Amino acid sequence: MKVAVFSDVHGNLTALDAVLADIEQHGPDVTYFAGDLCLFGARPAETLQRLADESHVLWIAGNADLDVVKAMHDTAPNESDDQFDFKRASARWAAERLNPDALRRLESMPFSHRLSPTTNAADDLVVTHANPTDRHTFIAPAERDQLERLGEVAIPHDAQRIDELLSGVDAAAVAYGHFHFPNTQTAGETLLVNASSVSNPMDRDPRAKYALLEWSPDQSWTAEIVRVPYDRAVERDALRHHQPPN
Repeated sequence: MKVAVFSDVHGNLTALDAVLADIEQHGPDVTYFAGDLCLFGARPAETLQRLADESHVLWIAGNADLDVVKAMHDTAPNESDDQFDFKRASARWAAERLNPDALRRLESMPFSHRLSPTTNAADDLVVTHANPTDRHTFIAPAERDQLERLGEVAIPHDAQRIDELLSGVDAAAVAYGHFHFPNTQTAGETLLVNASSVSNPMDRDPRAKYALLEWSPDQSWTAEIVRVPYDRAVERDALRHHQPPN
C-alpha cells in the first residue's frame, strides 16, 4: 500500500499543480491533504477549486483553514501587534474571495484521518495537520536534520513534549505538516513524517515537498520526502497581480 501526504499549500497554485502532477506519476492508493490550503497566497479560490477537482484526495483542516472561516464571522484573532494584524488581514482577504460553498468545505474538514492496512490498530497510519492533539503545536525536526540543512539547531528538539503530543495514539506512523520543514524521525516505535510544505518552506530549499509512505508487512511503514521543482516566477507574478496583504 502506497500513500501520498501533502500539506501547507497556502494559496500557491503553481506549486500545488506541480505536486499533484508528481503524485499522479507515483500512483498512490490513497492521497491526503493535511491542511492549510488558502491563507497567504495569491489565488485562494483557484487553489481550493484545483484541489476540489481531485475528488479522490482526502482533506484535513489546518489552523490556517479555520482562520479563513473565522474571518468571515469576524472572530479572527483580534490581537493588535503587527503579526496578528497581518494574519487577520490576510485571512479576511482570502475569505472574501471564496464563495459560501468553499467556506463550508473548509469548515467541515475533519481533524484527522486514520488508515488501517491490517486489522491491528497498532499498524495504522494517522494523518493530521500539526500533531494528533491540536492544530497549532508543531513537532520540532530532529536536530540532525536542522544541522544538515541550516548549519545549526534553530529549534530545540523536545522528546518529552513530542511524547506528550502522541500520548494515547495507537498507530505505527503519524504524518503531518504545519511546521514547514520536511523530515522523518521516530518517537519510540512510531514513525513521524513531516510532509510539509508545498509552499513557504523553512528548510532553505525552495522546492515544493510532500511525503510518500509505503506499508509492507515486513517493514511496517516507511517514508520518503519528495521534492518537486516548480516555476516560482509564475507565482511571483500572480502575487504582484493580485496583491494579497503580504
